[in-house]
Amino acid sequence: MEDNKISKAKGLSITLIILAIVVGFGFLIGLAQAADSDKLFQETNPEMQYYFFDENGRFLTYWDNGENNYGDITIPKTYSLTTKKVAMQREASSKSDLTTYAKKLGLEDYTITDISGYVRSGNSQRYRTRYRIDFEFRKTITGTKYTTTKIGREAFRSISRYRSFNIPNTVKTIEYGAFCGTHWHTELIFPEGVESIEQSVCFYNSELKTISLPSTLKYIGSQAFEQCGEVVELILPDSVETISWSSFNRMTKLETLTLSANLQTIASYSISWCYKLKTVNFKEGNRTIGEKAFEDCTALEEVNLPSTLTTIKSKAFDGCTSLNKVILNAASVVKIDNDAFPENVEKFYVKDEIYEEYLNSAYWTGLTDKIAKISEMN
Repeated sequence: MEDNKISKAKGLSITLIILAIVVGFGFLIGLAQAADSDKLFQETNPEMQYYFFDENGRFLTYWDNGENNYGDITIPKTYSLTTKKVAMQREASSKSDLTTYAKKLGLEDYTITDISGYVRSGNSQRYRTRYRIDFEFRKTITGTKYTTTKIGREAFRSISRYRSFNIPNTVKTIEYGAFCGTHWHTELIFPEGVESIEQSVCFYNSELKTISLPSTLKYIGSQAFEQCGEVVELILPDSVETISWSSFNRMTKLETLTLSANLQTIASYSISWCYKLKTVNFKEGNRTIGEKAFEDCTALEEVNLPSTLTTIKSKAFDGCTSLNKVILNAASVVKIDNDAFPENVEKFYVKDEIYEEYLNSAYWTGLTDKIAKISEMN
């Protein structure tokens, strides 16, 4: 009897051991499969795990996972992937900005926390209004490969620890604020293929020194490069048809600007407060200089305007305290508002054959004593 009990106990123990081995083995297989899944993802899309797209070829955002600080970001030309589910955060000074951001990404489950408080500024403290959004994000792309054609709204906003952004030549549009406030990188090369750089794309990139624009570019939005404080020279390719309000405002180190031949209108405030701007290379094709377009460009001493120019709007060169010489090459009298130029301009040189027309023009009343023939120019 006792032997039977011992035998049954041994049998039960063996059964439990086998069961434990099977369960444990199954658990290990599960872990291995999960690991293989992650490994497969890493091997298939090693550079994409923190990139998020939509089905229309629009690159939405990049999440700083803390692993690539001070490195380079390369946006892929094509993609077809399911991203990992990751916990993410983003901060902004406005709660509504974060709500808009959540809507843009199609988020349903997220929380916004008020993290305002006092921060040290020099030897004092100031109150800073700040909000943080916390959410988990999983973006699924299925089916065929998609081509990256847009950099989405605020995709890289305030990501400030990267040396460079490598944009594929499949991209045609850079949307609002895409690189706004990305302070650490010094060079931004927009590849051939880009046609539109929209509002505030590079607003307040304080360390940016070099901007390279492609020959395919047609449109530059308002404040696109405002306060890019280290750029010394900027060349607009002749493909550019439109620059907007304050496109290059407050580029305080800019010394030389070359305009596009297809740019008919130099928009209001577009190049204002560029305090070191000395040389503006106008092109045949430029027709109108907008209101306060060059306001407070205090280093500008001379402008040589193209023969295609017809109109100069109010206060176009207001505050240009060093401007003393203006050359007008148009074959007919250029129409100006009566306050287009500052009083410090000493001479307006015009084509010899229309000198008398300028003297009799209502547009130039009060300036006739400063008008001279180009042939008399030193």
